[in-house]
Amino acid sequence: MGLLVILFLCTTVLGASASSGGFLALSGDEARQYVVPSDVRVVWQSSDDGVTQTHYQQYVGDAAVYGGQITVLSRDGEQVAVIGNHFSNLVPSNEILLTKS
Repeated sequence: MGLLVILFLCTTVLGASASSGGFLALSGDEARQYVVPSDVRVVWQSSDDGVTQTHYQQYVGDAAVYGGQITVLSRDGEQVAVIGNHFSNLVPSNEILLTKS
C-alpha cells in the first residue's frame, strides 16, 4: 500500500488592520507613489488608447491568496489608479498528514 499525503495550506492574517492591508482604492499622488508589493504576480495586462491595466494576484509561496488581487491603471507609463485587496503579514501554516491508502 502506498501513502496518501494530504497537505493543508492555510494562511493566517496577523494583526489585521488598515495599515496591514485589505481593500485599497488610490488615485492621484497616492496612485503614482504606490509600490506594487513583491508578493504579487502579473496575471494579465491590457492596453488601449494609452491606458494600461495590469492585474496582479497575491501569493504566499506557491499558493494564491483568496481575494488578494490588485489592478493598476497606468496612462502613458504613469500610475493613475490602484484598486483591489492586498494582505500584509500572511504566514503559511502547513500540516502534513500521512495515512495508508
